[in-house]
Amino acid sequence: MRISFSYFAIPIIAICGLSNAFAVDNSAQVRNRADEFASKGMEFTLKECSIPTTCGGMPFIKQRKEKRETGNDLVVEERTLEFEGLIVELGFALEYPPGKAIKDPYKHPSILGLTITQPRWPVVHGLRVGVDRALVIQTLGEGTIQGECIEYVSVKKQDSVLICLKNNRVNSIKWVPWSDA
Repeated sequence: MRISFSYFAIPIIAICGLSNAFAVDNSAQVRNRADEFASKGMEFTLKECSIPTTCGGMPFIKQRKEKRETGNDLVVEERTLEFEGLIVELGFALEYPPGKAIKDPYKHPSILGLTITQPRWPVVHGLRVGVDRALVIQTLGEGTIQGECIEYVSVKKQDSVLICLKNNRVNSIKWVPWSDA
C-alpha cells in the first residue's frame, strides 16, 4: 500500500497556516490594546482622583493657573495640579464667545495631560513606573521609539501616550489626549 505525500502535507500546511493566523490575531489584539491604552489608559489612574482637589486621597502639592483665549474664541483656564509622582493638566471652558460666561465651568474639566513618575499610581495592564521594558513591549507592542521613550498613538482618537525608560525600566508615563483648543 502506497501512502501519498498529500496525506501528510495537508495537516502540516493547515497547522502552519493556523499558527500564522494566530500570530496575526495576536498582533491585532496587541495593536488594539495599545490603541485603547493611548486613548483611555489614563482613566484607570484618574479613578483614584477627585479632580480638582485630591488624588489618591492626597491634596495637590502645587498648582499653576493660566487663563487664555483659544483660537476658537473660547476663554479657558488651564490648571496644572502636582501630586506626589503625578501631574494632572486640566482645562476649564469659562466663556464662549468671550464675555459670555459658561454655566458651572468647573464641573466638567477637560483632561489636557497626565504624567506619572512614581510607582504608587495604578496603571492599566500593570504598566506602572518601574516595570521592565519587556513587559511594555509584550503588552502594547513595539510602538514608535523617540529617544529614550516609546510612543503609542490611538489611531481612532489621535490621543497618545509616551512611556519613557531609564535602564530598561519605565521611568514615566505621559498621556496627551487630542484637543483642538
